[in-house]
Amino acid sequence: MSSYHPLSSSQAGPEVIATASPRKFDFVRSLGATQVIDYKDAQAISKLCDLGPYDFIMSTSGDAPAANTISDILQPTGGVFAATRPKSDEMNLAANVELVYDAFNMVTQKPENEEFSRWFYGYLSGGLAAGLRLRV
Repeated sequence: MSSYHPLSSSQAGPEVIATASPRKFDFVRSLGATQVIDYKDAQAISKLCDLGPYDFIMSTSGDAPAANTISDILQPTGGVFAATRPKSDEMNLAANVELVYDAFNMVTQKPENEEFSRWFYGYLSGGLAAGLRLRV
């Protein structure tokens, strides 16, 4: 999980639920997550489902098994899934799940992109607060 996910989202106002290793729970909460679930917990998926429904899920994994699981978590209402990988043939996303893809995760982490990163986080937070969807 990238540290900007809970920070930028919580600044925009929505409740942020995150997954992380137990040693990172306090750190992730300090970034604004209201709930943190151990991603290795055998019940993590059911716990996430119980805390839903969700409008938006962002993942730094984005591989097919994770994408398919996220599609399931977004049910029954569907939603937006932001991933760091493009859609592949192995992904079986429900029709009510919109995949948004871009390699934004690595771009914002590079020191030479610090000015862009500041703008991006502000734009993301402002857009979420205004109820706008980012199209990439």
